[in-house]
Amino acid sequence: MKLSIIIPVYNKIRYLATLLRQVQTQTFTDYECLLIDDGSIDGSGAVCDEFAAQDARFRVFHIPNGGVSHARNVGLDAAQGNYVTFIDADDGVKPDYLERLLRCIEESGADLVISGYEKVADDGHTLQIVMPDRSGIVYFSELLPDFARTQLKTGEYGYCWAKMFPRQLVKNIRFDEGLKLAEDFDFYLHLYAIVDTVCLDGTAGYRYLQDAENSTGNTASEKIDYLAQLRIYLHYREMLQKREAYMGENRTIVEGRLSDYAYFVLFHTPLPQYKERFEQLKHLCHEHEIPLTGTKLLRKWLFCCLRNHQHQAAEMTMRLYRAARRQRNGGKET
Repeated sequence: MKLSIIIPVYNKIRYLATLLRQVQTQTFTDYECLLIDDGSIDGSGAVCDEFAAQDARFRVFHIPNGGVSHARNVGLDAAQGNYVTFIDADDGVKPDYLERLLRCIEESGADLVISGYEKVADDGHTLQIVMPDRSGIVYFSELLPDFARTQLKTGEYGYCWAKMFPRQLVKNIRFDEGLKLAEDFDFYLHLYAIVDTVCLDGTAGYRYLQDAENSTGNTASEKIDYLAQLRIYLHYREMLQKREAYMGENRTIVEGRLSDYAYFVLFHTPLPQYKERFEQLKHLCHEHEIPLTGTKLLRKWLFCCLRNHQHQAAEMTMRLYRAARRQRNGGKET
């Protein structure tokens, strides 16, 4: 079997049948489609079963809800194809999407394929087409000088989908199941540390639905685990350092984001968790030499508290700041 398609499914009944019909009618046919029903309660699991009953290429795994990273790991563990690609259950693919990716990776012999994609609205119309800056096979080292700028601009290196790779490449790599956001970028950072060549497919056969229901992209700031995001960016820095590309614009962008996430931990952490998160952040900053920079007064003050191990001062500052903000907004949380 040439290809394993892994689709995590959690409460996507609104989109799922349309996507699975698009997969079922692909011009390339030698694949298995692994549907990982992650404890859905909206009938998505039944839709998966219907497709599996009519098409032997579809295999369904009903598992207790454990998050998208666990679901993808279940798929990776079960995959039997020579190559692997991921599709999200609320997105779409054009009829020749799989054929083009597979042709790209087989003809080039590359370690990884990255293709373009379309951002689409809920009514189906295209909002934007995002394409790699070049096409064809390149050494990954050629992409590194512009890596951080490209990732910041397009996000293309972090998305789980619109990529294909040999299954053997990830035999010892899995998603971090403790991550709830940017877990896909963290996964691919492991690949970017070891890949030699990349085939950039100059087409946009993947259709990424913006603002889908249950999308992690809609997560409110106060619900984001910024300490986890900081650790991902430490992994990002480690990858660039390993590839001898942590310099110039790459360094400027990553260090700026490391500093941002350190500030976001101090700014957004709920007060009952403040002391614990403050201490965790302090140890991370000391161990990994995280830059603490910024010009705004509140940011400078919180970083001063962090450098001087004054969690009580930082916590009291945020308590007063949030109280003032509530009063300014008529008692409502913002």
